[in-house]
Amino acid sequence: MTQIVDSKNINIIKFRTKNIPQQSLPKIYKNTKVILDLQRDNQMGLSFRIFEAMALEKKFITDNRTIKNYDFYNPENILILNDDFSNIEKVFFETDYQKLPEEIYYKYTLDNWVNTVFNLS
Repeated sequence: MTQIVDSKNINIIKFRTKNIPQQSLPKIYKNTKVILDLQRDNQMGLSFRIFEAMALEKKFITDNRTIKNYDFYNPENILILNDDFSNIEKVFFETDYQKLPEEIYYKYTLDNWVNTVFNLS
């Protein structure tokens, strides 16, 4: 693991190259302000990380440009990286997460998925 620290020797970024065990994710996410998700080669659609970020009300950085087409997209919460990463600005990290409207958030919950798939509502 590689770490970047600020002038007060506080970890501000941690890079991992190995898989993180699923049971470790809640603790890691709890201590995180922003979740980074980079697309894999030939990836289509969204990763599950965006739904985790929404549920935990965490900001999200991605190189997946299609995310701007979803109704939950808010540039205050989601930063779409450009090719040279030059659009990463400090203010994105300094501002608070903007809570999603309840009807949009619910649309992406497991409860809504189950209700839709099984015609329960």
